Amino acid sequence: MREMIYLDKISRYKDDGTVYNKDVICVRQLLELFIVFAKIGSFTFGGGYAMLPIIQEEIVDKRGWASEEEVIDYYAIGQCTPGIISVNTATFIGYKLRGI
Repeated sequence: MREMIYLDKISRYKDDGTVYNKDVICVRQLLELFIVFAKIGSFTFGGGYAMLPIIQEEIVDKRGWASEEEVIDYYAIGQCTPGIISVNTATFIGYKLRGI
């Protein structure tokens, strides 16, 4: 068994890579979520509606964080709420994954 210090927390690993501390997984998933949406926002021009196909490809096809039906529901709710539709959709996906 080895120990790894990650963001001021000690995580214990078995030889097969199994993590004992789930806080490390949480931080990694939040970082991955941030990186995905930062990449989408940085390289997409044309407003929130131009981001929707890229969001769907990243979230449904590549990552599997939500089903196609869920993403369509997120789009519908995101369009009804105040703010940019892509930001609202990102918020819903983050809430689904980590509850924040």
